[in-house]
Amino acid sequence: LMARVKSGSKVDNYINRIYLKDAIKAKPEVFRRIIIENNKRQGITMNKKALDDLVEDLSNYFPFQRFEKTPWKKWLEEWDAYGKGGVKGLDEFLAHKRFIFNKDRYARSLRARTLNLDAKAQLDLIDEGLIMSDIFGLGKAYSRQIIPDILLTRKFGDPNGKGYSYISEAESMTSPGLLTVANEYAMKLIGKKGKTRIALIKERDQVLSDLEASIELLRGTYGLPGDPHAWYSIGMRTMKHYNTLTMLTGFMAAIPDAARIVMTSGIKRGFRTQFDLFGNFLADGKLFKLSKAEARSAGEAWDLITGQRAALMGDVGDMFGVANQIERGMGKLAHFNFMYINMMSRWTEFAKSLASVTIGSRIIEDSIKWAKGADLADKWKTALASSGIDKEMAKRIARQFEEHGKKTPYNFMANTAAWTDDLARNAFRNALNKDINITIVTPGLGDTPKWMSTELGSVFSQFKKFAMGAQQRMLMRGMQEQDADFMFGALLLVGSGMFIDAVYHKTRFNRDYSKLSLTQKLLNAFDRSGLAGIYTDINKALETVSDNRIGLAPLLGESKPYGSSMRWKMGTIGGPTGGQLYNIADILFDIHGKKYNHHTAKNVRRLIPFQNVWYLDWLFDDLQ
Repeated sequence: LMARVKSGSKVDNYINRIYLKDAIKAKPEVFRRIIIENNKRQGITMNKKALDDLVEDLSNYFPFQRFEKTPWKKWLEEWDAYGKGGVKGLDEFLAHKRFIFNKDRYARSLRARTLNLDAKAQLDLIDEGLIMSDIFGLGKAYSRQIIPDILLTRKFGDPNGKGYSYISEAESMTSPGLLTVANEYAMKLIGKKGKTRIALIKERDQVLSDLEASIELLRGTYGLPGDPHAWYSIGMRTMKHYNTLTMLTGFMAAIPDAARIVMTSGIKRGFRTQFDLFGNFLADGKLFKLSKAEARSAGEAWDLITGQRAALMGDVGDMFGVANQIERGMGKLAHFNFMYINMMSRWTEFAKSLASVTIGSRIIEDSIKWAKGADLADKWKTALASSGIDKEMAKRIARQFEEHGKKTPYNFMANTAAWTDDLARNAFRNALNKDINITIVTPGLGDTPKWMSTELGSVFSQFKKFAMGAQQRMLMRGMQEQDADFMFGALLLVGSGMFIDAVYHKTRFNRDYSKLSLTQKLLNAFDRSGLAGIYTDINKALETVSDNRIGLAPLLGESKPYGSSMRWKMGTIGGPTGGQLYNIADILFDIHGKKYNHHTAKNVRRLIPFQNVWYLDWLFDDLQ
């Protein structure tokens, strides 16, 4: 591949390929025939063993591969077996151990192809269903592999974050990586003996392990199973897709997103920019279009195509359906659900476009004030600085806006597509991207504990990553700022939560909302607002497993102790999948014992896709 890069040669009409394991396993002779015919047309010679090896390799294809590491505990066991030969023996033992990634890995799309197929062979493979033909799926897989490698290489000089080429800040164009950290620990180990040395080595391993995890999270390889094609791995991924189809209520639950705009950009600015935007809808709606275009230029508001936030909400990962036909179909159905049924992707794109106009106006307005030396609160200077904009960059942004931007009564439309200063444009777009994800809460890679990103951990914690993200980006941030914007935004969040609860009582539960006490209304509103983040889920879990004896509601005397159903308890302990499996077992028990009743019918309904979407609830009520 490097020879091709240096010579400037390229593959015409290149597109990445994803081979479908289950299809190749089901039709190996068809796959062989297509390869043999392709080789004949191109005059390629391949013996039977080489062909067998090729088929075996491609039938186990998976676009992402995890880093293989030896855990510290395993090393200690090996060290015990080695005989503890003192410091010298320890050095000899550790000399053959890798504390950083055991083997460098690169995106599969960067490797030179060993199987070059002509157009007919590729079309034959598509017709037989042996390779993926969904261009959006292929594009997503390619970008998810290549982009992290490019960014990591730009930062550290290599896609594994090791920092091979780093010498010093003055002599290097890249940043220090994992090797620098390892070398610093090597210096600390000089002269250390006995338990002190062992403790320092253990600390080194833990630090490097955490840094490795951050690299793997960026590359999408953290928590990947050893065999992604194993039946239990396919089952867990498929169940997560299934849970999104049967449990999520839809965009109504995300209405509090709109209140976050005021919380993050200020009361006065939030209201006046949004009223200016909505007022423009009565004219030509151009402001919204410009705001959406600006958000997209910053890499946001593409959810109708990528479904990024919806995938994070369902915790269904970056890639679906490359291993099994059922998983593939379930993933496509889940994506369709987010797009057209519960419409979370549509809402997210709309909400991010709304946030873009206010956040963009804030960045421009504050940059102009800072550049001119006008009075600008420290809070807003800090907001700019946290997004990578210092005073000098603020001047450059202000200058570009004056030359190419447009001022409406209350909004500052950046029009970055026309900017001539690349650094200013990138700084503005990076800030816009970051603040949109903070405002319309989208959990980042560092917002959740590592165990939630493992295969089994993600099953237990499904739907919880947004609560963790809200805790970091909304609750903790607001408590640190301690100002009126947060308090007023919190009131709006609780108010929107109360509105959602009232709508649900009417449309979903068929109950009289007015009969609830004020305390219960506030508790429900606080719960639906998402303001407390993961603490709301912890409280609900305590109330469920304690039969409502421990928790916020019993503390306030709102509810008497009552027995929670075993299905709720299983869902609390085992996550959504645990609840669904218990539900299925309960149905089978009723059928076997011929005790089918209205409770059984309700359990059956819970297994039907889309049954929990709020505006379809009446239809499933009638069917039930």
